[in-house]
Amino acid sequence: MPLLQVVEDDQISSKKYLAVEEEELAKMIEENQELKRKLAARGMWTLTTATSYVEGHNNTWVVNNILNVPRFHKFLQDTVVSYPPPGKKGYLFHPKPWLDFLDKWFPEISRSLREKGK
Repeated sequence: MPLLQVVEDDQISSKKYLAVEEEELAKMIEENQELKRKLAARGMWTLTTATSYVEGHNNTWVVNNILNVPRFHKFLQDTVVSYPPPGKKGYLFHPKPWLDFLDKWFPEISRSLREKGK
């Protein structure tokens, strides 16, 4: 299979890309969808779903300003959020405790970030 050279903004991209056959891509997409279905059946949310309840913010913001804040990490870990092992991605959220956490703490998080200018 030939390699691809990716150009972004008229520059050769330094990002890593893999070329896969269409059948392999279709299999990967189906496996991803199946995993999402299993998580939904278990009642767990992915980071993207949990972030959708933090209006006006994206996944990176939630990770940097909530999940990786030591004060909240201790509270959230294992009871509200299943953190991925070191070097891995993939937070999983218990929906009700996550929504309860946001109701209780989000006004304070927003206020402290405004005071810091973030």
